[in-house]
Amino acid sequence: MRSAAMRIAIIGNQARSAINFRGPLISELTRAGHVVFVYAPDYDPNTREAIRGLGATPVDASMSRTGLNPLSDLRTFISLMRLIRGQKIDSVLAYFAKPVIYGMLAARLAGVPRRVGLIEGAGMVFTANASESLKRRTVRVVMTCLYAVSLRCATEVFVLNTQDQDLFTSIRGVRRGPVSKLPGIGIDLSHYAKREEGDIADVPTFCLPARLIEEKGIKYFVSAARQLVDEFPDARFVVLGGIEDSPSAISKSQMSEWAREGVIVWPGAVQDVREYVGVATALVLPTYYREGLPRSILEAMAMGVAVITTDAPGCSDAVIHEENGLIVQQRDARQLAAAMRRYLSNPDLARRHGEAGRQRAESFYDVRDVNATLITSLVRS
Repeated sequence: MRSAAMRIAIIGNQARSAINFRGPLISELTRAGHVVFVYAPDYDPNTREAIRGLGATPVDASMSRTGLNPLSDLRTFISLMRLIRGQKIDSVLAYFAKPVIYGMLAARLAGVPRRVGLIEGAGMVFTANASESLKRRTVRVVMTCLYAVSLRCATEVFVLNTQDQDLFTSIRGVRRGPVSKLPGIGIDLSHYAKREEGDIADVPTFCLPARLIEEKGIKYFVSAARQLVDEFPDARFVVLGGIEDSPSAISKSQMSEWAREGVIVWPGAVQDVREYVGVATALVLPTYYREGLPRSILEAMAMGVAVITTDAPGCSDAVIHEENGLIVQQRDARQLAAAMRRYLSNPDLARRHGEAGRQRAESFYDVRDVNATLITSLVRS
């Protein structure tokens, strides 16, 4: 039986991410007759048209992605509350840190009955670092307090891995209700179709698609590549990603220097990672970031590509060591090089792990199953 039409707001901090990662959810909601508003701070003519093409309404929402500026964040909160009230929203889904923090509080004060928060990883603030600054420790305390308030305003909270489930259950407080775990944000198994044998590159290729920040393990990938280039001169080590505006960003000059040396290939940011990941021997993500459940890993698994990653939160939820990939310790270039060497020496092992990854993606990470859970939470009476 079809539920009554609702007015639903989806709040994020990037229009492009709403299109790329929430597109199937938005389409499914609008096809069911719901009126969907997609809030983002950075619309341009192309992204507006793309959201309209999904059957939803793009809404400009003032919001900065990073930083804790009290006046700016107060304006974000007030703006969200006015928009939600003015559009008579029945249900809110917020994802990423600031949309969850201010979106849940704004929706509660605006009288919205259904308020769903999706935390896709604890992020840099909660990433362990022995040499972290006083500023980062202070920001973590502030963020913990903000999450404690906002998550108590949510009717339902979802995270993507067991460690985050424990963390945010503690922050929210058990009496406020459980924090539920989703199997990632889901992957479109038809878009990221299983590759054919002939799709694999003629030369062994390891691909690292990530934000170019230190916490993603870029430097460890380069160090591991240096250990292998003489032994396997045909091997290619590819890094995908554009330069970030972040205190821990890898600089353009550094990336260009590594590329000039021939240690890595760096195409920069690319429109379609399938062209690179889909032909690789393995996807490599040597992260020590506090991940949710990395989408890049799910994309590789769906395409039947083996994965080498670390024991960071979220990564080991998707990758089972020696089944669909290899797990190494965080910040250990020697272990990382040894894992890549195994695939270089035994390509059949990489193929078997890739096959197992596709099977695991089909069993646990189909975007249709994830969206069904979110839709139930949003439209439940």
